[in-house]
Amino acid sequence: MIESFAIGLGIAVRQDQKIDNNSCMFSVVVLNWNKAELLIQCLESIHKQRFSNFETIVIDNGSTDDSTEVVREIFPNVRLVAFSRNYGFAEGYNKGLESCRGEWLFLLNNDTQLERDCLRNIDLAIKRLPENVGSLTPRMLLKTTNEIDTLGHRLHISFVCIDIKDESEVHTSIGPCGGAAVYRKRMIDEVCTDGQLFDPRFHLYVEDFDLNLRCYSQGWRNRYIPNAIVWHHKGASSRVMPDQSLYYLHRNMLLTIMRNIPLSRFLCTGHLILMAQLWAIFYHAYRGKGSIVLRAKIDALKHLPLILKERQSQSSRLKTDRNAKRF
Repeated sequence: MIESFAIGLGIAVRQDQKIDNNSCMFSVVVLNWNKAELLIQCLESIHKQRFSNFETIVIDNGSTDDSTEVVREIFPNVRLVAFSRNYGFAEGYNKGLESCRGEWLFLLNNDTQLERDCLRNIDLAIKRLPENVGSLTPRMLLKTTNEIDTLGHRLHISFVCIDIKDESEVHTSIGPCGGAAVYRKRMIDEVCTDGQLFDPRFHLYVEDFDLNLRCYSQGWRNRYIPNAIVWHHKGASSRVMPDQSLYYLHRNMLLTIMRNIPLSRFLCTGHLILMAQLWAIFYHAYRGKGSIVLRAKIDALKHLPLILKERQSQSSRLKTDRNAKRF
């Protein structure tokens, strides 16, 4: 069945990517939950790269379709990390990244595809980077319309995440979108001293923005790579559970604020942050989803006592107050 499925998509079994125990430039890591057809297209685009110094890893979050069989039979040289249940985006990556050997981690959603020179162009850009650049943002385009999906994350005055859509604003980016994000392994080892790339409390959504803020606060910077093109079938997974997606989006945005906002910033703009949070509740109430957003905000606030303790213990690790104040 898998072979006929692959033949229908015009894809042959791939056996020519070699995996050894030596280090490599990139660990290309695809997080998957169902959507076997999209996963095949993603892996095929990785296989076609005009660059060879990388490994490919698929982290499967307890898929109930034939995703794992697809990887084993069509892409036997791709390393498969298969879980028996869905750990979500944050914890799924945390558990699956332990064996990565690359100097850089390239995280991809299963609904993305790479242009053929994507990895080569990133590699060329890395050779010219200053040492304080720890993350890279590809040019992510919508597969259906060719329009810009995101050119990275910037920080709004209300301390929420805004996707950059205009190249004139890329200098304001603090980090990449987790759907296609490149991270320097050395930065991750320095910032994530607990061994967790993403905060496991987040489950899904905004965990990438939280990581970007933590890295930025410790002096690391992001760089946009315009000729590293990634195509995105946006929302292919989140449309399955829209209410759950809405809940985690709004809960985690408030968690991110509580975890990362400098006290000086909160004293200056706290009223704007409060207004933005209230506006979200009233806006979604008008659309019949107010109870979901309200519950999300209340659940986020339940974490406040622990977050305050974490902030106190982490404050000594910030390189300078000046970096934090630049948020």
